[in-house]
Formats: sequence, C-alpha cells, structure tokens
Amino acid sequence: MTTTVRTITGWRGVLAVGIVGFHSGVSWLWELTFAGVSFFMLSSALLLTLRHPSRALTTHCYANALARRASKLLPLHWLAIVLLAGLQWAFADIHLMGWDSVEAWLLNLTLLQAWSPVHEVHFSLNSVSWFLSALLFCYAVHPLLHWLLRQLGSAWQWVIVLALAVVLAMVLAPLDVPSREAVHVCPLSHLVDVALGIALAGIVTGCAGRSLEVSISPSMARVTLIEVGAMVLLAGAMVLHRLTDWVTPWEDNLLWMPANAVLLLVMMTHNGHEGLLGRLLLTPPLQWLGRHCMELYLLQNVAFLSCNYLLAPVLGHFGFLCYDKLVWMVWIVLLPLAWLTRHYFTIPVNRWLQSRLWTE
Repeated sequence: MTTTVRTITGWRGVLAVGIVGFHSGVSWLWELTFAGVSFFMLSSALLLTLRHPSRALTTHCYANALARRASKLLPLHWLAIVLLAGLQWAFADIHLMGWDSVEAWLLNLTLLQAWSPVHEVHFSLNSVSWFLSALLFCYAVHPLLHWLLRQLGSAWQWVIVLALAVVLAMVLAPLDVPSREAVHVCPLSHLVDVALGIALAGIVTGCAGRSLEVSISPSMARVTLIEVGAMVLLAGAMVLHRLTDWVTPWEDNLLWMPANAVLLLVMMTHNGHEGLLGRLLLTPPLQWLGRHCMELYLLQNVAFLSCNYLLAPVLGHFGFLCYDKLVWMVWIVLLPLAWLTRHYFTIPVNRWLQSRLWTE
C-alpha cells in the first residue's frame, strides 16, 4: 500500500503554523502545539512501519537505516545553530540559553540534549531542537521495537502499548511542572508513541487488505462525517484540558494520543477518498506548509530574532514582547527563509548524502 498520504502532509502544515504561533506568544494555541508533538511522533512511527514492514534486523541494515535518518535531521539542525550563532555574534544583547556552556554545545551538536533533565540544557541553543533529539531516538529504537512486536503478534502489541502508557501515566502523576517538562522532553517517554504507531500500522494494513475485496468507494458525505468525528474527538480533548484539572499530569504526553491515533487512522484508511476536511488539507497552501514543516519548525527562533532585531525596528517596534502583538511579522521572515533553506540547502544536501555516503 502507498505510504504517501497528502492529508498527513497538510495536517502537519496546520500543526507547524500552530506551533510557531504558540511560540510567538499566541497562548490559545497551547493545546494544538502539544497535540502536534504527539501527532508528529505517531505519524513518523506509523509511516516508518508501513515503509519497512519486514526489514531484516541485521547490523548493516540497522546502521544504514539510522544513518539515513540522521542525515535528514542533522544538517538542518546544524544550520539553524550556525544561523543563531551569527545572530548572537551580530547582536551582543542576545543571550541564547546555554550559549556559554560546553556541555550544551556538545549535547546539541550530537542531538543528545533531550536526555538532560536540566531545563537550561535540553532547551539550550535552538530550544525547539529537543524534538529532533527525541525523534532521532525514536528512529533508532523503531527497528528493534518493530521486530519485537512483530514476534509477539497483534494482540500483544496493544498490551505493550497499554503497559507503556500506564507506566508513563504513573510516572507523570505525582510530578510538578518542571519535572513533567523533563519527562516530556526525555526521549524514553516517547516509546509509547513508537509502539502505538507500530500497532496502528497493523490496523491500517488490515484495512487495506479488506478494502481490496470491495471496489465501491465510500461516499464523500460518509467520509466527511468520519473526518468531522475524528476532529471532534481532538477538539474534545482540547476542551477537556481547558475545563478540567485532573488531566494536567498528562497534558504534555498521553492526553492527545487517542485522538491523534483516530485521526491518523481516518487519514490512512481514506487516502485517495477524502471528504471535505481531507480535501481542505490537500489545498496547495497547506501542502506547501506541510512540505516545509521541518524548516518552519527549526528556523522559527532564527525568524523570531531576525524579526525582532531587523524588521520590527523598521516598523517602529522593538523587543521580544512585540511577537504577541505583531505575530504576522514573523511569517514575513520565516516563510521565505524556509523556502530558501529547503530548496538550496535541505534538498541538495540530503540528495548528496543519500547518494554518496549510504546505500541500501
């Protein structure tokens, strides 16, 4: 079955806009931001499982796959740090967290910063790159966990997912905010995402097998109703978070997983037969944002500082707090920066690395 699902690309574009908006100071995008972290992790594990359903777990194959994944993350990550370093040098009053720490530099350059429980370390330099640190761990552990769950069978896969979720819930329940932040950032906490993504791949594969027996495509009205139901489930999780306190210990991790899992299943099983919401996600602007989501995410701090020190003064404003009043200014910098970076750095560098350094 195809693993190119354009609705996932479009939804990633929506989430990228939400995450940048939240970091710009739009506080009401809080829920969408943390739901987005869960969605990116889950969708990555799901698509990776579908693309490599029966890959042999040999040392060469494992090392080769991990090297390919790392080669897609590290160059862009390093470029963002270089650009931030240039801004730090150009404007002496910028104080990036961890700038003077050798430990922070070493951990960031090797994408290991998320393993530190210290706020000033895992959010150091390019603060948003903690996600890449956790994602690289998920890429590293995926082949091993996939092989193990495949040996156990589909029923045991869900037992493992539930067990990991229960353990994480028990760990988070008694913690205060700083400690929960450290757990959320820690790559180990995202083992649940990887396991759930693998289990979801089994459902998607089963649904694809059954759909071959039925040639009648579902009606748009029916698919739209299903899509609306999935969105309502996600909106319900957001409302639940807003109105109650008892979900607080799990607001960063577990709260969003059920809704995101259902949303992913709807996107995967109706790929090519989208309803009205799905077709909205297929529109060119959202597809463009989805294709550039990693550049938008990793370069947002570069855009924030560039806007603050270069663009905002021209428009009569200055200071970090201008973001929550003039959020639109960030996009004047970020959109062209993301496009230029993707087309003149990310794609060429990745092609060179994939063709010259690693082969299947």
